[in-house]
Amino acid sequence: HYGRGLLCFECIAGMATKRIIQVIFVIVNCIFLLAGILLIAAGGFALGGHLDELIPIPNFNAIAGIIIFVGLLVLGISLFGLIGGVKRNNILLRIYFVALLIIVIIQMAVAIGAFVLRPQLPSLLQQGWSLAWNDTQGRQVLTVVQTTLNCCGFSSPTDMPAPQCPVGVNVGCYNAMLDLTGSQMMYIAVASLITAFFEIASLVVSCFLHADPDKDTDHRGILQA
Repeated sequence: HYGRGLLCFECIAGMATKRIIQVIFVIVNCIFLLAGILLIAAGGFALGGHLDELIPIPNFNAIAGIIIFVGLLVLGISLFGLIGGVKRNNILLRIYFVALLIIVIIQMAVAIGAFVLRPQLPSLLQQGWSLAWNDTQGRQVLTVVQTTLNCCGFSSPTDMPAPQCPVGVNVGCYNAMLDLTGSQMMYIAVASLITAFFEIASLVVSCFLHADPDKDTDHRGILQA
C-alpha cells in the first residue's frame, strides 16, 4: 500500500506539473499576442512618417514593412499556439515550434539591421536631401518635411532649402530629422528584441509541454487502477 500511495503521489505531482506548464504556456502566448500588436504598431509608426522618402535606399521602408508582416504572423502563430496548448495537440505544437523559430530568426535579423542602419542615418539623410532638392517632385517632399518639423533647409536655411520655408524659422532640418528617424529605428529594434524574448520563452515552454506526451494518459490509468 505504501508503494502504491507513493506512486499515486508521483502521478498527481506529474499531472500538476504538466498543468502548471500548460497555464504558463497560455500566459506566455497571451503576452506574445500583445507583443505582435506592439510590432504592428512599431512598423506602422515608422511608415507613418515623411522622412522615409528622404532615404535613397529602401532599407528603412523594408525594415518597417517586415516588422508589420512579422507582427501579423506573430498574431496568427500565437493563436495557433494557444489552441495547441489548450488542446495539448502535439502536431499543432510541433508546427507552432517550427513557425515560431523562423519568426525569431527573422526578428533578430530585423533588429540587427535596425542597429546597423542607425549609425548611417547622417550620411543617408544628407544624400537623400540632396537628391530630393535636385528633383521637382522631391522639393515638394522637402516642403512637407520643413512644414512638419518647422525647419528650413538641410543644416541651415541657406543649405538647399525647399521653395517654401515656415515663416520666422532660422534652423535647419538635419537635427530634427536625425532625432525622428533615429528614434523610429530604435523603437523598431527594441520592439523586435522584446518580442523575441517572449517568443524564446514560449519556445522553451512548448518543449516542456510537448515532452512525454503519453505521461498524462499513463498517470490517469494508474490513478484509476
